[in-house]
Amino acid sequence: MRRLQQSYVQAINKLNHRRGPLFYQRFSAKHLISPQAEILLCRYIHVNPLKHSLVRDLRSWPYSNNFEFIGTRNNGLYLPGYREKFFPNPLEYLKFVEAYGTEKDKEL
Repeated sequence: MRRLQQSYVQAINKLNHRRGPLFYQRFSAKHLISPQAEILLCRYIHVNPLKHSLVRDLRSWPYSNNFEFIGTRNNGLYLPGYREKFFPNPLEYLKFVEAYGTEKDKEL
């Protein structure tokens, strides 16, 4: 991660005629405390483009493996059987993602 960040920062600095660090915090990893936390993290990642107004509809964000999770694309960005540990079918996962931040989400 360190080499990746250094290369990225050097490229950005050169492109924008700037100097110094781009990231002020070290990279860190955290262990997930439960299997349920894994699927919540997946949903959080899948909703991020919508949450940060990068798209108006999640189907407009092609850089996510959300399409593999909901069964509308199959290009290797998905570990077969992973979603099935939590949801019996793609539609159930789609409902779970669409419930993010709603009253129904609090029930889940």
